[in-house]
Amino acid sequence: MINCPAVIIGFIIAIVLSIIGGMFGLFGSGFGVLIAGAIVGFMVNGDILNGTMHGTLIGIVGALILALLAILFGHVSTIIALYVGVATVGSVLLSIVMGAIGGALGSLLSRWI
Repeated sequence: MINCPAVIIGFIIAIVLSIIGGMFGLFGSGFGVLIAGAIVGFMVNGDILNGTMHGTLIGIVGALILALLAILFGHVSTIIALYVGVATVGSVLLSIVMGAIGGALGSLLSRWI
């Protein structure tokens, strides 16, 4: 079962941390999604599979929202417009993996505390 409040909080945390991390050069979206995945994995209080599922969910949707924001508000020239799709796919895959790892770590942390 999906814990909707935890996922919504995770989306917000992932987007905010990814934007802040991108502005200061701190690993970009991967770090933000990892931290958000850990927080959501901790909040769902389930087993490791449940935390991983929630972390993957925020990784997918968070990366797609960030890609949409970058396309809408970013200044993409016509020369690099062809590479935006490739970069978006790579960013989504990275966010899925980082969100899953963060969710698993958060669910393990909730068992230890």
